Order: sequence, then structure tokens, then C-alpha cells
Amino acid sequence: RSYIYVSDAVKMLINILFFGKSSLYNIGGKQKISIKSLAQKISKTLKVKFQLPKINNNKKFGKPPRIAYVNIKKYESEFGKLKLLNIDEGLKRTIEWQKKL
Repeated sequence: RSYIYVSDAVKMLINILFFGKSSLYNIGGKQKISIKSLAQKISKTLKVKFQLPKINNNKKFGKPPRIAYVNIKKYESEFGKLKLLNIDEGLKRTIEWQKKL
């Protein structure tokens, strides 16, 4: 999976909405991370024990892809290289925001 902080995604969407020359773009981040790795980062940041849930062996849905992300080269070729918030800072900001709620 690819990570993108919500405000970075919104900026991309606004650029596309107002200045895009095409009708089709991918929105996504550059940092790739697995759901498990993200959960481990969250548990480490919150200083709570990381524990994987029991695996549901329901074969109906199949196995998810190991790597899944979108290519944002089209966006960057039109709007320039992105300077995105990294996952550690984004996670810190999201946790602080949730605590304030």
C-alpha cells in the first residue's frame, strides 16, 4: 500500500480540479508500507503491545496483493515533483489530532 497524508491528497485533488488538463489521474503517496508495518508503527508510537489478529481463512475473497500502489508519474509530470509529508510525521500529527477529539 502507499501512504499519503490527507492534506497532501487534498492538495493534489485541488490541483487536478482547478488546473488539471486530463480527466484521469492517480492520487497516492510515494512511501510504500504494509498494513502490518503500519500497525507496528502505530503500536510503537502509542507504546502499546502489537498483536496480530487471528487469520480468517475465508477463501471467498482470496489473498490480497503483497504490493499495491498507484503510479503518480502523470500527476508529477503535469504539476511537478511532490514534497509529501513522511509517514512518521503524518502518524504523529494524526495521533495528536485524535487525542484532541
